[in-house]
Amino acid sequence: MATPTTKQDILQKYFPYISSLRDIQESAIDNIQAGRNTLCLMPTGGGKSLIYQVAGLLSKKITLVISPLIALMRQQSERLNQQKIESICLSGLDTKQYYSMLHDFSFVDESKFIFISPEKAAFDGYLEYLFRRYQQNIGLLVLDECHCVSQWGHSFRPAYKALPLFLDRVFGSSNWPTLLCLTATLNPKDREEICTDFRISPENILESSSLLRKNLQLNFETHPDEAAKKLRLTELLEQYQDDKIIVYTHRKKGKFGTKALAEELQTEGWNCDFFDADLNDSRKEIVLTSFETGKTQIIFATSAFGMGIDIPDIRVVIHYLIPESIEQYYQEIGRAGRDGKPSYGYLLYSPTNIRIRQDMIKASFPSEAEIVDACNNPPINLRRGNKVGSFSPWLNSSENTDQLIIFFILLELGFLKIVATGINNITCFSCIKGVELIEFNNLLKASRVGIAIAIANKLHISIAEITNHLYEWYTNGLLKLTHSPRKVMFYEYPEKPNDTDIKKIADDFERKNNSRLTAFRQLIQLIESGQDPALGISQHLGIKLSDI
Repeated sequence: MATPTTKQDILQKYFPYISSLRDIQESAIDNIQAGRNTLCLMPTGGGKSLIYQVAGLLSKKITLVISPLIALMRQQSERLNQQKIESICLSGLDTKQYYSMLHDFSFVDESKFIFISPEKAAFDGYLEYLFRRYQQNIGLLVLDECHCVSQWGHSFRPAYKALPLFLDRVFGSSNWPTLLCLTATLNPKDREEICTDFRISPENILESSSLLRKNLQLNFETHPDEAAKKLRLTELLEQYQDDKIIVYTHRKKGKFGTKALAEELQTEGWNCDFFDADLNDSRKEIVLTSFETGKTQIIFATSAFGMGIDIPDIRVVIHYLIPESIEQYYQEIGRAGRDGKPSYGYLLYSPTNIRIRQDMIKASFPSEAEIVDACNNPPINLRRGNKVGSFSPWLNSSENTDQLIIFFILLELGFLKIVATGINNITCFSCIKGVELIEFNNLLKASRVGIAIAIANKLHISIAEITNHLYEWYTNGLLKLTHSPRKVMFYEYPEKPNDTDIKKIADDFERKNNSRLTAFRQLIQLIESGQDPALGISQHLGIKLSDI
């Protein structure tokens, strides 16, 4: 077949099992081809990924897909490669694998896909260098599961907020590639924040006419205490003992956390496992694959599990802890029944859960005292009066989310300015055997231990210049990587926020906290109203039930 040039050509060559585009897929692809940033809302299993796959192939350029879950990216990348569409996933690799894969990847050929996490996009210097070097070859940037962008919502991922600054550094503020944001649904505040951050006009918000599938039977059940909930959980597992089941505990730790419940049920003879952020990447992939193939029947999980994963035959989703909003509940029950067959959602609710969830919401934002501490003693290097500091989000992202949130707020407000993303110590590189690179050796001589900031200060050159040279020499085959680098963001912090600024930041967090508590109360009201859950959800979100 000749090189495909139309949407139908693409389907015929690469997706022959799909006869035609449906719902809003064609409109979204046309929008992208016209160069319009687009927000696309479709139900889980509705075919969101096909939009960027077809649009990316039509662009004959590279498509960058930013996604929050490594297992999801690997799955999508592998499937594209199976269809003879070149794709790489740059997350979940050790540093040497990562650098080697990027070094060998050709950015100049047509129609390829690169899958990366928001942290890689926002923080990784080598990736940023290559994207800047080959920016003319990048045609589309996709933000999958874009509800994770919003600080108002339950799935906030701080690195997403740094992506507009990343795009400015790579492409310039007025030359971004076309953007496609994908998710199942957004409340008005989330939608406004995403459209503002990523320059999406209201007329380019495309929404499926049917976002809630009729094959999902939803049940809200009130129980007097945790013992009653546990008994009901066991009854449901027995009722659906031959089916794939996700049990959302939404907690990693404690008696009712993912691990504790999974281990307890294992001792009772159930075929189950658990999935949460504390698992390493290889273990996450093992758990996902085992569940997908049916080797494991039940997964106790936090909200990340199942996000975007194409497992069509999940029959039951049980919420063992109440979600924090109708939107979160909608996202999570949508992971059942993607094959269109009858599927079930059970929310097991006790009055104790209200306090637990409220405490979790309140703990998700830093207090004013924590903001003051982070501004005065940030997790960054400002010793000896250096004009440029360094900060390693890779070391701080898992345990210090509050510090990351404040760091990005200071970036947004202009108190911090990123001058480069690179490496802390240049001794992770060395010359290729037989190559004498005088410029690199001069950098090494400027600092006994190879600290980049010290080299910049001594030689009176910018950190950005040093970083650019290192990545250029490595890409051109003049340097090799000898050990894993410590990757950092270099920044300037010329003026700290004053008391008024800090109060404004604290007030903004308080508004967001109150907004999330309000959303939680709306879910409680829906549960206690006795209304049909599907009808209540569709009315709240302003969506229609599908015909599936």
